[in-house]
Amino acid sequence: MRVIDANLGEVRALAVSPDVRFVAASGDALGAFRWASGEPLPHVQGHRGSDQVAYDPVSAWIAHVSRSELYLVEGSTAYRPPRNAALRFSGGIAVSPDGKALVATTTQTSGEKLLRWALPGLRPLSGFDYWPPCEKLSFSPDGEFLAGIWSAGFELRFAASGGLDYRHRMPPGVYYKRAGFVSFSRDSGTCAFGWEDEFHVLDVSTGTSRPLRRVKARFTDAAFLAGQ
Repeated sequence: MRVIDANLGEVRALAVSPDVRFVAASGDALGAFRWASGEPLPHVQGHRGSDQVAYDPVSAWIAHVSRSELYLVEGSTAYRPPRNAALRFSGGIAVSPDGKALVATTTQTSGEKLLRWALPGLRPLSGFDYWPPCEKLSFSPDGEFLAGIWSAGFELRFAASGGLDYRHRMPPGVYYKRAGFVSFSRDSGTCAFGWEDEFHVLDVSTGTSRPLRRVKARFTDAAFLAGQ
């Protein structure tokens, strides 16, 4: 085991690049490091932290959102699209498994949305209305589902249409301090999600989700083994 001294404050988001050469971490600030040596990548240091970070499929850049701004950190530069003061990102951001789309969720009084951009040119696509203010997003590996979680709920939707497949909401007035976590098995047949003391497992293999298990225990994250 090797410990990387990130010096980022409390780390709340991690992402390993698809080629397993880099790891990105986000706390009070954003950092990226070489997986083998732990050496920090200087062009990433100094960026404001975020709730989630995402690599593109070829490990060329990192995407993250902060308040009303979207960043793509690539090589020695950070690309920032024109700022839209009317937007307030909720923190969730993800890249589709085929690498053709980037998605992020918003939170605003006029109704939350899922914003979508085509890659690699970051061309705006039609988004989906009435999405919850997700602080974490995750595509299933086959690209069929897009799951989102926030401090008061979880939703599983069809990635192509935005249609709702499964929803779990907290009772009125109940919410967690942390956004929670969500993870898919490699075959896309199972989805696990949860918060500080709840862990849920969904069977999504039949196309319509079915709850399998709910465990009361203190988890902060979950992941599936390779091949599972």
